[in-house]
Amino acid sequence: MRDLRRMGIRIAPDDFGSGYCCVRYLRQFTIDKIKVDKTIVDDVARAKRR
Repeated sequence: MRDLRRMGIRIAPDDFGSGYCCVRYLRQFTIDKIKVDKTIVDDVARAKRR
């Protein structure tokens, strides 16, 4: 992944939070953006309305 970044390629995991992934894995990678799964965003929005 470091070589890809050196080549100018940006890293953005897609749908982070869906399936079997864990936030602690983010520390292991140098990434530019995170695309969070919509179900997580919806859950946060619902919790704010309560």
